[in-house]
Amino acid sequence: MMRDWGRKALKVMLAVAIGLGGLMAQTSETSLVAAERLAVAEASESMMRSMQAEQVSVQKYMMVDQFGYLPNGDKVAVLVDPQEGFNSADSYTPGSVFEVRRVSDDAVVFTGAPTVWNEGATEPFSGDRGWWFDFSSVTEEGDYYIYDVQGNSKSHNFRIAADVYQDVLKAAIKTFYYQRIGTPHLAEHAGPAFADGPSFVGPHQDTQARNVFDRSNPATEKDLSGGWMDAGDYNKYVTFTAQPVNELLSAYEREPGAFSDDYNIPESGNGIPDILDEVKWELDWLKKMQESDGGVLMKVGVPSSGGIGEFANPPSAITRYRYYLPKASASTVVTSLNFAHAALVYEKFPTLRSYADDLRERAIQAWDWYHANPKTANADNGEIEAGDADMSLESQEQIATVAAAYLFALTGDAKYNMYFVNNYKQTWAMSDGYWGMYYGEQADAVMFYTTLPNADPTVKRTFWKDAMCRISMKDLMITTICTARMYRAGRTTGEVCKFGRDWAQPPTISFNMTSIQASGTISTSGRKTRCITSTA
Repeated sequence: MMRDWGRKALKVMLAVAIGLGGLMAQTSETSLVAAERLAVAEASESMMRSMQAEQVSVQKYMMVDQFGYLPNGDKVAVLVDPQEGFNSADSYTPGSVFEVRRVSDDAVVFTGAPTVWNEGATEPFSGDRGWWFDFSSVTEEGDYYIYDVQGNSKSHNFRIAADVYQDVLKAAIKTFYYQRIGTPHLAEHAGPAFADGPSFVGPHQDTQARNVFDRSNPATEKDLSGGWMDAGDYNKYVTFTAQPVNELLSAYEREPGAFSDDYNIPESGNGIPDILDEVKWELDWLKKMQESDGGVLMKVGVPSSGGIGEFANPPSAITRYRYYLPKASASTVVTSLNFAHAALVYEKFPTLRSYADDLRERAIQAWDWYHANPKTANADNGEIEAGDADMSLESQEQIATVAAAYLFALTGDAKYNMYFVNNYKQTWAMSDGYWGMYYGEQADAVMFYTTLPNADPTVKRTFWKDAMCRISMKDLMITTICTARMYRAGRTTGEVCKFGRDWAQPPTISFNMTSIQASGTISTSGRKTRCITSTA
């Protein structure tokens, strides 16, 4: 470090000497002299800043976003002074002047002052007090760090760029690849630490799964290999697929350009965005779960005998027998939704049109089976371990409604349109107190319906009035009524703001839209928050 410091100092002195020599040789050229003086001064200043930056230590309590910031997004560093907990012996009091500096040349691009958070109070969730330093006005792409002038300390480097979340997106989507069952995870795709052979393909496992209620009967064997393991267990639940399958499909539909074909999974480079390759892996398993009459098996996993805890070995080494639960209304209607939505997406790819056609027919079969057979909310009695795969009858009807939206788009059949029109107000998105983050597959489907050229015009008007009211209410809840946490990580708890349910006073929101004159009111009834809108 000192040798580098010395070299840079020498460069500065040489620059100064050369500049002075030039001045003596060209005293008659005043403008050139001034320019050389300015160049020398700037070079000297840049070198000194660079030398200074090398001597500055990183302050770990000067916290910036490790992923980076979008050019036009909010940019706020959180400056932390621990008060309680394991690090209470540490302390940091920021100075009054902060700078944002460019990494490449240490140039100062922004100067400002931090603001104290919540009048210096200690945040109960973290045991810290702190400050915010807002540098949102810095929009030029590049690598930067924050410098505390008085404290002579700096943050870790961070990046401002339009693609700061691209690698994060790839990593998030590739999570599903690691959840795959029944296929080898080669080191070239999974990395050496997670390389493994195919899992659950041994005797009496997923390629030979039997009915859990008829375990000794080989006639019940089915090949149910593939798909994703659920989470912390290796079971596979059909009813739990509604959200990941449909939300991944909707994400692609909204921003197809964000998803590339280079996530380093086995299908990469096949001309299909890898997000769709990954969803197809799950769809292929769901096709195996569907029986010839359209009904869909509910679940695959180990029986209720403690085997769920067999995590000591890699998945490929586990030999416990695996079984399935019989078909049920909940698993069948979820599969109808999955297949109908996927058919609309995959039919746009010439190489997948026949695949999409098959999904379309399977979606219709599942829809018909669901409506022709008894419905139950108690198909999973726990005979196969871990999560309860049941859905309430109300939830099943909500799924049937949003499946109808995609089936209508696929077929143009009026019966699906009528079903949606008659039931869409009962979906979670339209019946919940606010436009929440839960059951996104339902919200996506309701919004999708309104984009169809042959959608019911009254439904479209009603939906957009109601949706704008709910979205405005959620924004108001987060930004106005709820005080943000010091670490800017979502809502706080408190009497006014428990999951959007408790309001000190019911606020009123009015708004206008270009195509729809809408007036919405947020009201409360007991502890339930709701929007009241007119369909006029």
